[in-house]
Amino acid sequence: MARVARTTRSEQTAQAKQRILEVAGTMFAEHGYDGTSMQDVATELGLTRAALYYHYSSKADILSEIIEAETSQFLATLETISAIKSRTARMDATITALVAAGLNQRLRIVFLVSDPAVSALPSPANGRPDVFDRVAKVIYSETPTPEQVFAVTAAFMSFAAISTFPHLTDEQLSPIMTRALHRLLRVR
Repeated sequence: MARVARTTRSEQTAQAKQRILEVAGTMFAEHGYDGTSMQDVATELGLTRAALYYHYSSKADILSEIIEAETSQFLATLETISAIKSRTARMDATITALVAAGLNQRLRIVFLVSDPAVSALPSPANGRPDVFDRVAKVIYSETPTPEQVFAVTAAFMSFAAISTFPHLTDEQLSPIMTRALHRLLRVR
């Protein structure tokens, strides 16, 4: 008789936290950060507030972990891209990854740049200044110039522009973003 694999307590906790992040991220994007309470998230998940607070002590903790997870995922992609030999191919692959990340997180980006309550929170980018430098190293060289790091920073900041194109589909926005990022990052 086949034995059914049981999930461990730590696996159950990880699954519960992932589900909380998914639901809270969607609710923040749809209703705004201030428009979503911990009770709202708990109710949507079918949990008590106490169960939600067991995993996260605040909405800010949830938001911070959402952003950190997305940043870590992008950095893992960047690690793969860094093995590409050709600088042009590395830049193309990085731009493709940036566009994909931007479109994949389009609703969240709009929420992150347009919700006043979120802009008042400490910026997760402040805790990860290495991200821009790491991208510049992958695209340009192991010792990027200040102009190159600035161009990468500007490229990331340009994601705020996604919120000005709600009428465009991903298929329409993708080539626009790709061309703009190529122009921004064409620093020698």
